[in-house]
Amino acid sequence: MPRLPAPHRLLPLLCVLLLPTPSAAEQVSVPSPPGDSLALRAHLERLEGVFVQGGWGSVPPGPTLRPGEEDARVADVRARLRRSGDLSDRDPAGPGVGTSPGARAVSPGSEGTLFDEALETAVRRFQARHGLDVDGVVGPATLAALNVSVDQRIRQVALNLEHRQAFREDPGPWNVVVNIPGFEAFVFEEGRSTQVHRVIVGRVDRPTPILSGAIEHVVLAPTWNVPPGILANDKLPELRRDPSYLARNRMTILERSTGRAVDPSTLDFRAMTAAEFNARYWIRQAPGPTNALGLVKFIFPNPHHAFLHDTPDKHLFERGRRAFSSGCIRVEGALELADRLLPMVRGWDAERGRAAAAGRVETWVRLPTPVPIQTVYWTAWVDGDDTLHLADDLYGLDELPPAASRGMIVHHQGTAECEA
Repeated sequence: MPRLPAPHRLLPLLCVLLLPTPSAAEQVSVPSPPGDSLALRAHLERLEGVFVQGGWGSVPPGPTLRPGEEDARVADVRARLRRSGDLSDRDPAGPGVGTSPGARAVSPGSEGTLFDEALETAVRRFQARHGLDVDGVVGPATLAALNVSVDQRIRQVALNLEHRQAFREDPGPWNVVVNIPGFEAFVFEEGRSTQVHRVIVGRVDRPTPILSGAIEHVVLAPTWNVPPGILANDKLPELRRDPSYLARNRMTILERSTGRAVDPSTLDFRAMTAAEFNARYWIRQAPGPTNALGLVKFIFPNPHHAFLHDTPDKHLFERGRRAFSSGCIRVEGALELADRLLPMVRGWDAERGRAAAAGRVETWVRLPTPVPIQTVYWTAWVDGDDTLHLADDLYGLDELPPAASRGMIVHHQGTAECEA
């Protein structure tokens, strides 16, 4: 059952809702993302306040709503976004839960059926904090998120609060936290977030594991040895369709027994099974900007063989739901992360690192002090602007305790097979 406010809590909640809204300058500073238990608890109480007031309603089904159009359901969208705080025009409903109480107000929009500019801004804000494609259009995915009830969101935040309280951040001077369903990686220095990177994680059928480790190596201009599973499921079908695929992608077939290169024209890909190919050969992609691992990867030894890496497919970072990989984590701005880590190594700096990354020779650089890294599974968190973010339960683990979630993903996946 959802965690709903007990009767003895209703009066205090109503009193809080009637308090005057403080200005932005009066707000208490919230820790850098991904926030902490206190910030998440405050938003849980705001959600409970919305529940006390009757919830935030829903939007009837219908065709996609676009800016500039008129539709009777526009009024329902406007009311729904006011209740959650995404459309704030200082109406009597008071501050919402998606923003801090002193958030900048959006100029009042039409109260009629026109999908105006103010409403488009609010829709975009709602989409951004729910991990949706930010296009300002109320399509099926946005409509579904709008129609998640407040009591469901209360349950989601309460469960994440339990997980957050069980989380133990590494106390070292540097550490990295990757939030899988949030599609973000946070770099912490002395307990404060100094970099936030959008990431791409594993698909539902090839999930990214929950784990802890330490980054030991930065690998510049990496080669890519195609894993057996990716070869069987992705690359061999591609070779059967287009034998020129190897040359176009600077890939070489090598014999497992000798390591010698094989002329692909001598192989019958259609007659060969994946098991036969994997038993006799493997495929290696040369370093370069089109390499599946991009220009850099970050190695933290773990039983799942997962790692962080760059990617040539930068356009995918613009998507809201970024679950496209085979288990490893693609990092936007991977070179910027390398810029921060390489100066830890004597004789290395960002300039030398970028030059090596742009080269054609794979170079391994060992960090003198490994940097702790954790992957976590948080579908609700608060950013540095005190905005509540709510993500889909990507792998269906939201209601499991942290230890059970970890075991579920490990059992499901076993070994990550990384690609770009």
